[in-house]
Amino acid sequence: TRDEHLGAAVAGARAARAIARWDAAWQLSSEALALAPDERDALFVHGLAALALGSPGAARRSLEAWLADAPQAPAHAEALAALGDALRGLAEPDAACRRYEEALALDPAFEPAHAGQAALLESAGRHAEAASAFARWAACTTAPAQQAERFVRAARLASPAQAAEAEDWLCA
Repeated sequence: TRDEHLGAAVAGARAARAIARWDAAWQLSSEALALAPDERDALFVHGLAALALGSPGAARRSLEAWLADAPQAPAHAEALAALGDALRGLAEPDAACRRYEEALALDPAFEPAHAGQAALLESAGRHAEAASAFARWAACTTAPAQQAERFVRAARLASPAQAAEAEDWLCA
């Protein structure tokens, strides 16, 4: 039946996402959306798969549709950060930055949102903002080596003179 077909496609899409089989996730979520265009899990997986497969426009459409109808869900921060990545890929840096901020407001330690925001600001030459982003990311990083690396990047972006001093201190 149609409901069984939809259920199988959605379950398959979720499973493919869980193991990062993006081609299968795309195909199965597309199949589910052909049957039920507003199917929430299919929209979410479709957006993530589109992003992973290099289609930021398709990712944006699916993730915005999911977010527009989404009650606050555990995956909300993930969807916002992925939408930020899609917007960055579409050369919309201000919109991307807003999405990363929204994701971090929901989950202040969400790695993909920190990574996307820091990379976006650094590549845009917004060094002071990038330095702050790396420092915020470092502050919620638990692994000492990664935390040190992020603090050093923050220092380098903020002031090359301070960076040498920070590296000396961290490497001592």
